[in-house]
This record gives sequence, structure tokens and C-alpha cells, in this order.
Amino acid sequence: MAYNIEAAIHPLKNGGERVTSAYGNRTIYINGGYNTNFHGGIDLVNRVTGTDYIVAAARGYVTAARNTISGYSETYSSGNYIKLEHSGGYTTEYLHMAKGSVAVSVGDVVEKGQVLGYMGTTGWSTGNHLHFGIRLNGSTVDPEPYLLGSKALPNYGGTATVAGEGRIILNSTPLYVSSTAVAPSNRLSGIYYIWGSTMINGRYRITNRAENIGKAGQVTGWVNASDIRLEDVERVPETAPETENSETEPILEREQYEQKIADLTGRLDAAASAINAIKAVVETF
Repeated sequence: MAYNIEAAIHPLKNGGERVTSAYGNRTIYINGGYNTNFHGGIDLVNRVTGTDYIVAAARGYVTAARNTISGYSETYSSGNYIKLEHSGGYTTEYLHMAKGSVAVSVGDVVEKGQVLGYMGTTGWSTGNHLHFGIRLNGSTVDPEPYLLGSKALPNYGGTATVAGEGRIILNSTPLYVSSTAVAPSNRLSGIYYIWGSTMINGRYRITNRAENIGKAGQVTGWVNASDIRLEDVERVPETAPETENSETEPILEREQYEQKIADLTGRLDAAASAINAIKAVVETF
């Protein structure tokens, strides 16, 4: 049964979200027969215009995209899609877009409300709609509370929180065994180091000691770039190179400074006395 929702966040550019299939178990008529399955997202249309542009529900990092499916396909059941990574283990997915409409690429960072593509009916689909899904640590969750604003969908932290190898401070941060692991293996707190400046699938390799950076087998694990806050990144400040034969004058204490002045004054007085003595001798001739 379809119903309208008053969304607080909008996966459709012009809002007016209408649910045509909710999250959970369902039975639908497709391809000449009834099919009962678990629906891991929520199907939406625009209640006024039907179709609409699809936009990012929150700031995200594009981890996957497809733009080549023409119409119905059981092999490529998601049709054309965009998948975004957010902070805290959250991802969102936008399925069944029209062929050729996908407007972003893997590796892009998109802002909340940015157009991702246009609604279509590609893949395992019975008509034009958006399948909007949310996953938390790889498992689907009901998107409706997030759309209504009773639960928060966090923004992605950015693609360049670490510029090069640096020291980071972690606070119960999820640790993954690889760049593609679905669920974290552990949580880390304390000081760690970025093993290399390359980010893969939105994650950085880390190590527990600075001297391990770049050495084979010295990776502690992987952390999401979005889980590294800018204020938790520390870099060693660059120092100006010393020039050849450069010397640094010592900073003098006040007493030392006054003593130096007195010594110079005494030398000047002695020189003046010597000059006057020479003048007196010259004048006798």
C-alpha cells in the first residue's frame, strides 16, 4: 500500500516523497508472477510528478556507480545506481536510475542535495521509482526513520583529511582488516600513524609506530577517512634548512648584554686616550 511521507531529508530533488514499497518482507507481482522477498530499502516516487531527479541524502563519497543498463534485467537487478559512503559505518544506495543519467563517478565527494542522476526503471523493476537504501556496517536498516528525521544520517568527513603520512589520534575508531571489509574487526583509541598517503575505497592504512611507515607487514589495519577528524591529525612542522656556514647568535641575558656594552665602551675610551696621546706627541715636533 502506497503512502506519502513528510520527509526531513530528501532523496528526491523536488521532495514530495511517496512510498510505493516499504522496508521489510513483501510480495510483488513482477515478470508474470508473484514474488515474496525481503525488501532491503524503500521505494519512492514524487507524489506530484512521478519521476524526479535523485539527490544525495547526505554528504558522501562515491564508492560504486553503474550507468549502462537499458531496462529490465534480472542479472543486473539494481539497474543503474550510485552508492555513497558516509561517516560512522553508514552507506546509502540509489538504485534503478535511468541509463545515461548518472552524474557522478567513483571517487567523487558529493554534497547533500547534489544531483546523482534521474529516476528510472532499470534492473529488477516494475516501473519508474527510486530504491533508496541505508546500510550500517554492511547490514540494511529501515530508511524511513532517517528520512523522517527521527534518526540522523551522518555526513562524510571528506576525502583528504590526511595529506600525506601523519600522526592521528583515534577515539574508539572502527578498524578494518582490509580496504573492502564490510564490518570492523576492532576499535582503536590512541596515537597511530597513516601508513601511506593513498586512500583506497575511502580508507587509509594505519600503523602503530612511526618507524613502521612504508614497511611491508607493518600495517595495523584500515580506518575510514570519514572517521578521522581534521582536529585529530597532527603533522610535524617543517623546519627551514640551515644554510652553509650559518651561525646563530646566542640570546643574551640582560646582565650579559650590559656587560658587553661596558666592555665595548671601555675599549672605545682606551682607543680615544691612545689617539690623544699620539696627537700630543705629534704637536711637540
